[in-house]
Amino acid sequence: MKKSKVLILVIILLAIFGIVFYLYQVDINKKQLEKELQTAEEMWKLQAENAELKDKITNQTSNQNEAKETQKSNDVEFDSSKMKSDSSFVNYEVAEMYATSDGLEIEIKDGKPFLTTNIEDKNYKFLFSELTEPVKNKEITGFNQEVKEVYYAHMGNGDPYPIILFLMKDGSVEFADSLKVLKNEEFNSAGKIKELSNIVKFVHLDAEEISEDGERMGGWMTVAAIDEDGYSFDLSLSETIRDYNKIDV
Repeated sequence: MKKSKVLILVIILLAIFGIVFYLYQVDINKKQLEKELQTAEEMWKLQAENAELKDKITNQTSNQNEAKETQKSNDVEFDSSKMKSDSSFVNYEVAEMYATSDGLEIEIKDGKPFLTTNIEDKNYKFLFSELTEPVKNKEITGFNQEVKEVYYAHMGNGDPYPIILFLMKDGSVEFADSLKVLKNEEFNSAGKIKELSNIVKFVHLDAEEISEDGERMGGWMTVAAIDEDGYSFDLSLSETIRDYNKIDV
């Protein structure tokens, strides 16, 4: 009888020891798991901070690059002695008064231009009197690069409709004829102006022809596209634009 009691007592003690050991192991595993979770959480937090820091650096670099490009554009001024196109008998003077959108409002979103027309604009009413239905946030498509800047060019004497110039990220320039865009609903680029590259700025000019004797002849308005080295091209002499304008509206 005593042996049985001893055996039962041993079994009970072993059971208690097993339970205690099991609980001890559970506690150790729990602490290990908590430690691993804490380590993982710290790693995730560190990765998130690194990603945020990387984004900040990327945005800062992008902003710095944009600031440099803007500064480069501001530093470049029109110099009539640095014309790529023939200006032997032409006198040019800067005339920013022509830089008006004529009720054409183009917003650039993520490198894509979207057109809205202000039909109440007095210039719009004069130029596009027959086009009374407004255009709202219509994307202009067909570009090979992201659009960086938009400029409204008034050139010549007989054609009052502005040519829309699109300065691309790579310094190339694409264009669209505003009348064809609106009247024919051709909401796309007419293509790249092949004479231009590395452009950073546009400026409107008053141009006047001078005879060999120095006599002032007829005048016109035009736009100079200025590259990063300060050299300009008179867009009224662009064969790309002239060939396109031969197409009937």
